[in-house]
Amino acid sequence: MEIDTKAQETRKTPVCEGRDVNIELSEKKSKKESKGIIGLLAIIIAINITVTFAVLYVYDRYYAQKIVAVDIKGFIEEQRDQFIGKKIDEEQLKANIDAMESKVKSMPKNKIMVLRDVIVGNAEIIKP
Repeated sequence: MEIDTKAQETRKTPVCEGRDVNIELSEKKSKKESKGIIGLLAIIIAINITVTFAVLYVYDRYYAQKIVAVDIKGFIEEQRDQFIGKKIDEEQLKANIDAMESKVKSMPKNKIMVLRDVIVGNAEIIKP
């Protein structure tokens, strides 16, 4: 009988204590892991939002097509009136026309230029 009681004591004590310790350690680990996962998800979401905004900005700035109205008719009328009124001479008229031409040619490729007479509203109007 002495053997049986000693065996029972040795079985109960270490097994029960070991399980309690293991359960406490696993609970601590799971809490730490959940905090780590939440932090990781927060970092991933922040990076995702930052990259998304950067891509949208670059696309809008350099690739998205934009319609721009050019007021060539108004420019020609203004130059004609100034030339007839002797406010500018022939050289200044030619320089102004060349400046208008270079401004129109230097427009970015993602901007579609149409005459101002065609546009009804809500478009950027460029006066050369």
